[in-house]
Amino acid sequence: MNEKAKLAWTNVLFLTLSPLVAVVGVSIYLFYHGLQAGDLWLFFVMLTLSGFAITAGYHRYFSHRTYECHPILQFLYLIFGAAALQNSVLHWASDHRCHHLYTDQERDPYNIKKGFFWAHMGWIFYQYKPDRNFETIPDLKINKLVLWQHRYYMPIGIGIGFVLPTLIGFAYGSPWGGFLVGGLLRAVVLHHTTFLINSAAHWFGRQTYTNKNSARDNGVMAFFTFGEGYHNFHHAFPNDYRNGILFHHWDPAKWWIRLMSWVGMTWRLNRVSEWAIAEAQLRMNLLEVRPLLEKQPAERRQSLQERLDNVARQFETAMARMIQVRQEYRKCLAAKQVATGEEYRRLKSEWRLKKIQCGKALAEARSEYVQFLRELQLRPVLVSS
Repeated sequence: MNEKAKLAWTNVLFLTLSPLVAVVGVSIYLFYHGLQAGDLWLFFVMLTLSGFAITAGYHRYFSHRTYECHPILQFLYLIFGAAALQNSVLHWASDHRCHHLYTDQERDPYNIKKGFFWAHMGWIFYQYKPDRNFETIPDLKINKLVLWQHRYYMPIGIGIGFVLPTLIGFAYGSPWGGFLVGGLLRAVVLHHTTFLINSAAHWFGRQTYTNKNSARDNGVMAFFTFGEGYHNFHHAFPNDYRNGILFHHWDPAKWWIRLMSWVGMTWRLNRVSEWAIAEAQLRMNLLEVRPLLEKQPAERRQSLQERLDNVARQFETAMARMIQVRQEYRKCLAAKQVATGEEYRRLKSEWRLKKIQCGKALAEARSEYVQFLRELQLRPVLVSS
């Protein structure tokens, strides 16, 4: 930090005492009353609602605008996001955009280079803010719903996060169970699963798409964070509404956003092109493989190097063709306004043919690369989106 920051004692006391109070309080409650089915249901429902509000709402909608959504859904994100007790979305998105702009640098609020604990929660102990004037979120500063939530963040957070589960607990005969399990314990669990993205997801895992920052992909982490564990992909392509791009990747936030699109509550779901993903994957794989060549016998090293260079050339050729196809496709779309029906159909047919040719070139490069890995007795790791 460029200036000496003061401790934010409210944050320090809450983040250090809330886990202790939750553990002790829930333990005493269980000892005297036992765990009721309503407590479990309330915990998981409140955790899911506030978890989706953070991942699909605070993160993928408000921070990155990876899709558009209905004001009703925005409202739900804001009230249940407040219940997560992770600050207003104005502060949250401001910090997060700074994190992406200055990843691993001094102005990164949760810079992993300052240590695991700092990235996990230590940074919250201080009043220092890298974007005090909210310069990184001009779009949110004029959003009336966002400003409303920012103004009334604390009463909304307490009301939805603690009063609501207490009242629900009262309804099934256990107000203390509602408060302790559905309110406090749920908030503590969500705090630290969210914090793991800032710490563990920059510490453990694989750099699948980029090595320009410390972000890592970790499927195990995704399970505990509503799909946010594929963090290297997210830093490589922050404008994609997905984190897990394959069908088997655990990404409930992605499924939620897509489900809401079927009922008209979300639209314009941004997806990065398969070509951009494939290019990032192959480049990272080539970087990983090259050092392994040095361990090969000299007489075999040259042959393997030539094959690796050939893979790179094949892929570069395929990418160059794809760029050309993309340009022609844009011309085709522009020509739709002025071209005759026959001309437009011809342009579209040519674009489809060239796209198929590009796909074949990329497939050949992938096939050659997989064969190359097998000869080195390595497991192929290049996957399709």
